[in-house]
Amino acid sequence: MLAESGQRDRYAVSAEVSRISGKDVSKNMLDAYASPARIEHSLPFWLAPVLEEVCSSHVLTNWLVDSRE
Repeated sequence: MLAESGQRDRYAVSAEVSRISGKDVSKNMLDAYASPARIEHSLPFWLAPVLEEVCSSHVLTNWLVDSRE
Protein backbone atom coordinates (compact mmCIF):
# COMPACT_ATOMS: atom_id res chain seq x y z
CA MET A 1 0.00 0.00 0.00
CA LEU A 2 2.84 2.39 0.80
CA ALA A 3 4.58 1.68 -2.50
CA GLU A 4 1.34 1.89 -4.46
CA SER A 5 0.40 5.30 -3.06
CA GLY A 6 2.89 6.64 -5.58
CA GLN A 7 2.63 10.19 -4.35
CA ARG A 8 4.78 10.25 -1.23
CA ASP A 9 7.89 8.88 0.33
CA ARG A 10 7.68 7.21 3.74
CA TYR A 11 8.89 10.33 5.56
CA ALA A 12 5.96 12.30 4.15
CA VAL A 13 3.54 9.45 4.88
CA SER A 14 4.75 9.16 8.48
CA ALA A 15 4.45 12.92 8.98
CA GLU A 16 0.88 12.94 7.66
CA VAL A 17 -0.09 9.86 9.69
CA SER A 18 1.35 11.54 12.80
CA ARG A 19 -0.56 14.75 12.08
CA ILE A 20 -3.90 13.01 11.53
CA SER A 21 -3.60 10.51 14.38
CA GLY A 22 -2.06 12.85 16.95
CA LYS A 23 0.51 10.13 17.71
CA ASP A 24 4.16 10.01 16.73
CA VAL A 25 4.57 7.55 13.84
CA SER A 26 8.10 7.61 12.46
CA LYS A 27 9.38 6.45 9.09
CA ASN A 28 11.21 3.65 10.91
CA MET A 29 7.93 2.51 12.48
CA LEU A 30 6.27 2.40 9.04
CA ASP A 31 9.20 0.36 7.73
CA ALA A 32 8.84 -2.11 10.62
CA TYR A 33 5.06 -2.41 10.11
CA ALA A 34 5.56 -3.04 6.38
CA SER A 35 8.36 -5.60 6.73
CA PRO A 36 7.32 -9.26 6.45
CA ALA A 37 10.46 -10.15 8.39
CA ARG A 38 9.44 -8.09 11.43
CA ILE A 39 6.36 -9.96 12.62
CA GLU A 40 6.84 -8.62 16.15
CA HIS A 41 5.97 -5.16 14.78
CA SER A 42 2.39 -5.63 13.62
CA LEU A 43 0.45 -2.62 12.45
CA PRO A 44 -1.79 -1.39 15.30
CA PHE A 45 -5.45 -1.74 14.37
CA TRP A 46 -6.19 1.92 15.19
CA LEU A 47 -3.60 2.99 12.61
CA ALA A 48 -5.09 1.09 9.66
CA PRO A 49 -7.79 3.66 8.70
CA VAL A 50 -5.35 6.55 9.13
CA LEU A 51 -2.77 4.88 6.91
CA GLU A 52 -5.42 4.08 4.30
CA GLU A 53 -6.56 7.70 4.30
CA VAL A 54 -3.04 9.03 3.85
CA CYS A 55 -2.26 6.52 1.07
CA SER A 56 -5.68 6.95 -0.62
CA SER A 57 -6.22 3.21 -0.41
CA HIS A 58 -8.67 0.58 0.83
CA VAL A 59 -6.24 -2.33 0.73
CA LEU A 60 -6.40 -3.10 4.45
CA THR A 61 -10.19 -2.76 4.62
CA ASN A 62 -10.60 -4.99 1.58
CA TRP A 63 -8.22 -7.56 3.09
CA LEU A 64 -10.27 -7.58 6.30
CA VAL A 65 -13.56 -8.02 4.41
CA ASP A 66 -12.10 -10.80 2.26
CA SER A 67 -10.77 -12.54 5.37
CA ARG A 68 -14.29 -12.77 6.80
CA GLU A 69 -15.84 -14.51 3.78
